[in-house]
Amino acid sequence: MQRYREVHDFLHTLTGLPTSVFGEVVAKWFEMLQTGLPMCALSSFFGPLQMTMSEQMQLLRVGVPWAVQASTEAQFFMNVYYERHFEESLDSLRGRIGLQLPRLQ
Repeated sequence: MQRYREVHDFLHTLTGLPTSVFGEVVAKWFEMLQTGLPMCALSSFFGPLQMTMSEQMQLLRVGVPWAVQASTEAQFFMNVYYERHFEESLDSLRGRIGLQLPRLQ
């Protein structure tokens, strides 16, 4: 759990997901699919209740499909030693771990 808490903000930085409710829910979908952690599942399923209808539609049309694809293609995010890559560009690190950016509107 400690490593999960340590790297969560790196996930936001690498994906460009905002720290809004919408961005958190999309991140939780990615994390749930990679880790299977129950707290991520709860946030993924109940977080949208705090979102507007348009955000919920964007989540279903863009956020969840991206999370499904990205979570299966990318390296397991908790095993990346982000601390060793501070001098590397974000694009380079994304390429190294196989992470595609979400196409959010």
